[in-house]
Amino acid sequence: MGRPRLYKTKEQRTEAARGYRRKYYERNKERIAAGKQSLRRKKGSTVIEPVIDIENVESEPVQLTKAAAVIDIDNVESTLTTCAQLDKLCNQLANNFLRDRQAVLDALTERLETLVHVEEYLRSANSVHRDHIEGFMCRCKLVVAATEELWCYAAVNEVDEDLVSKYSRRSLLCQTLL
Repeated sequence: MGRPRLYKTKEQRTEAARGYRRKYYERNKERIAAGKQSLRRKKGSTVIEPVIDIENVESEPVQLTKAAAVIDIDNVESTLTTCAQLDKLCNQLANNFLRDRQAVLDALTERLETLVHVEEYLRSANSVHRDHIEGFMCRCKLVVAATEELWCYAAVNEVDEDLVSKYSRRSLLCQTLL
């Protein structure tokens, strides 16, 4: 026999979830505040990320060089921006799965290799721009997660209905990056 329910109504579950979030915040207040402060500093910097209208993107998938070497922090920023442009690959995968699957899989594999190089550089970087490096590391992890999600869908030999439904609802990670 299972245990009895703790919360019988939706309101009780909602209130319990609020309590759990409140306790988590109290335990991790300093870390959360430091992260928010880092984001505020990053937003206040002179570096402006380009706004891309994903509805009107007509370009081909961005070609990356094999084993792209990351040299400095500016190169990290441009590489992350390039790797984050997954909308065309996502569209190809959702609409022309059987025809474009292998090409998309190859492109995603190459991007993942590039992102590994970026992550290695960010981990080894000892820079005075520590806040920028932390922001780039966070962005890199998001781009890796979105790329890995698409890679997993592409690695399957048949169309996954979950991919098509998530794509149409715009709930894939790559659709929420920008």
